[in-house]
Amino acid sequence: MTSRLTSLLVLLLALSLGGCLSLRGRGGGDDDDDANDDDSALDDDDATGDDDDATGDDDDATGDDDDATGDDDDATGDDDDATGDDDDATGDDDDATGDDDDASPGTITFSYTGGVQSFAVPSGVTTLFVDAYGAAGGDGDSVLAVGGLGGYAYGEVAVTPGETLEVYVGGSGASLVTSTTPVGGFNGGGGIIQCCGSGASGLGGGGSDIRRGSTFSDRLLVAGGGGGGGWGDRDGDGGDGGGLIGGDGFSNDPGFPAGNGGTQTAGGAVGWTGSGYPNTPGSFGEGGVCYIDGAGCGGGGGGWYGGGTGGFAGAGGGSSYVAAPGTTNGSTLAGQQSGHGEITISW
Repeated sequence: MTSRLTSLLVLLLALSLGGCLSLRGRGGGDDDDDANDDDSALDDDDATGDDDDATGDDDDATGDDDDATGDDDDATGDDDDATGDDDDATGDDDDATGDDDDASPGTITFSYTGGVQSFAVPSGVTTLFVDAYGAAGGDGDSVLAVGGLGGYAYGEVAVTPGETLEVYVGGSGASLVTSTTPVGGFNGGGGIIQCCGSGASGLGGGGSDIRRGSTFSDRLLVAGGGGGGGWGDRDGDGGDGGGLIGGDGFSNDPGFPAGNGGTQTAGGAVGWTGSGYPNTPGSFGEGGVCYIDGAGCGGGGGGWYGGGTGGFAGAGGGSSYVAAPGTTNGSTLAGQQSGHGEITISW
């Protein structure tokens, strides 16, 4: 009886000890760092707690990420090159959308006024394209003594934006003049002076030019004027203006030759002079002056150098000029313009 009771107590003690061990094996304790306080389910700092890289104060993903959605100076903030004060794209870009100083193309034509005119070079313009026509000379006493036509000159002139140029458009020489008129067409046309008669004569046509200044030496491009017609009995037609050398006047009498055209370096030579008839050659910018009696003679055409006069005959035309410093691609043609001159400037 006593041994059975002892065996029963031992069995109960064993069962009691086994149950405690079983409860410890099922997580009821706190010493198993891999099963009970496992970092993935409790204080795991990398998954669901204070994980600084995923859902907390992750500075690179959803917090104060300075490169993605915050004060990213290169993407959506004060990006000076993309959407802010980009001076080259949408601000004061002087060449694209702002105060672009490049001027629009334009053209202006200057007609004869009898005086100096001016042209202000537009902002942004550095080259002018100039077409100039000199004026024609006046007619003498018949259809056998008509004045020469004005010449043509073209050139591309280098300029400075904002500068002002002077423009001189030549005036045509008067026809059938019978009294002393020492000056012909505006801007260099030669005239006549009475000696002892009143033969009808043609005055020289003026040259046309543009200048950086106000003297003949300041000219940048010149179109020569035509020479005046003289006495019809001499077939005294005036020479055409223009070309690098102006046209010679005409005479049918070798004893009383006509005046010559101006050149690039000198005025046209006088054809004939005599006692009481001090006819003159052309000079820099001006045509010569002719003396008349009962028979007429022509005044020289103006130009780079003016045309000379002759003995009761036609006068020479003035020369054109396209070789000034800064003037390029120049060309000239003789005998292109009737009446007054004209100048067209394009840019």
